Amino acid sequence: MGDIKSSMDAVIAWMSLETNYVRWKGGDKHSGSTKASLASEIVQCNSAKKRTAAAAKMDDWSEISARAYALKKEQLEFTHDAEKQKLEVVKRREARLTEETKLNVQLLTIQAEEAHWKFELARETEEVDARIRKIQTRKDLKERGWIDVDINLACPM
Repeated sequence: MGDIKSSMDAVIAWMSLETNYVRWKGGDKHSGSTKASLASEIVQCNSAKKRTAAAAKMDDWSEISARAYALKKEQLEFTHDAEKQKLEVVKRREARLTEETKLNVQLLTIQAEEAHWKFELARETEEVDARIRKIQTRKDLKERGWIDVDINLACPM
């Protein structure tokens, strides 16, 4: 039964006090206490102790419940803060990836323009080289004694 005493234990504890025993035996006839009123007094003492124990248990449960609520609230706040930090990290990562993508597009555009201009330079260089060869051929023909009309027919500009 734990801390709660039985009714018999309560009666024995009450009667072990000498004044209470004398009252039970009828030694206190002037106060008008009857056995019924004395028994009621014993029951009230016992139920007060039981009520006190029950109230203490209720207080304990209330305190445990309050601590559990506070712990749960703290846990939720921590979880909320952790989720908020994760979201910030994700946002920063996405911003960085967006910036990297923009830079990659710019780099690819520059590389494409560079390839185009290299192609144009190679084409123009080939045209210039072909023209130089043609001029050199015309010069060689002129040195061999060809006349301009024949040179123009053989190697037109």
